[in-house]
Amino acid sequence: MKRLAFLKALAAAIGIWGWISSGAFAQAWQPQRNVELIVGSSPGGSFDLTVRSMQRIFESTKLVTVSTTVVNRPGGNNSVSWVYLNGHPGDGHYLALVFPTLITNRLMGLNPISIGDVEPIAHLYSDYIAFGVRSDSNLKTAKDVVEKLKENPQAVSFGLTAVGTAHQITAARLAKAAGVDPKQLKFVVFKGAGDAKTAVLGGHIDVVISAPASFAGDLAGGKLHVPFVSSPQRMSGALAGIPTLKEQGYDIVVPNWRGIAGPKGLDAPKIAYWEDVFQKLSQNPEWTKVLQKYGWENQYMNSRDFRKFLENEQRELREEFSALGLLKQ
Repeated sequence: MKRLAFLKALAAAIGIWGWISSGAFAQAWQPQRNVELIVGSSPGGSFDLTVRSMQRIFESTKLVTVSTTVVNRPGGNNSVSWVYLNGHPGDGHYLALVFPTLITNRLMGLNPISIGDVEPIAHLYSDYIAFGVRSDSNLKTAKDVVEKLKENPQAVSFGLTAVGTAHQITAARLAKAAGVDPKQLKFVVFKGAGDAKTAVLGGHIDVVISAPASFAGDLAGGKLHVPFVSSPQRMSGALAGIPTLKEQGYDIVVPNWRGIAGPKGLDAPKIAYWEDVFQKLSQNPEWTKVLQKYGWENQYMNSRDFRKFLENEQRELREEFSALGLLKQ
């Protein structure tokens, strides 16, 4: 009887040890060296501003206990940054900002990378679209842009940071309101919003289309004018004086989401670690101030929900791009 009791106890101990060694009590993953926060545009635009804001909070709050570095990898309609990300498969020390171009590049046949080639970590917020012109431009309102396009679709040159973005979709919807084929519009692509703004100020293009945040610091200087934004209602802070497209008689609302992804092959413990970090970031008071300052809507989603969101976005954008003649996949 004693021998039987001993064998049962031994078996139980072995079972517990097997459970522990299987990972039930394994230490959670944490980064062990510098983390690269990758952004697919040059410094100065809203994408860069987003990543540098989170980096500053990571460091000031010790939300991430290792150092972080912002790495700008512009080019290829932002795909250069995601190619660089996936040059480090399964490595949790590399994260990249993602946005609709991750989907639209593939739909337009510009780049094979899409939502299945990264690991979604978190949806952060939604932004909107603003048009910026020189203060002495005759394009003071949305109606001015529409009338100019009616005269000649090529008469207005639009500066973008990438083709197929929500920025281009906003211009395309405005063109449709003017009865103009969006395929006839004149778009000029720049590496970043800062470069496009310089081109507008220099008189090389007529309009720069960017996130409202990228214009916040320019309005006080008086050199740039923002005739409208694509938000459902007026924004707050420095952008509160800018009317919406809806106010100007055009029922056009275009959101522009931002999220974080890791390289393909990222395993569950690494995803869980970063999911937790960004969930805490979404509740951080300093991050809330950043969102409020630039009119960004806090819309945190975890990895699973973000993946579902991306799949739905892909379906909807496929239909819209097909209607606009942009679908080439």
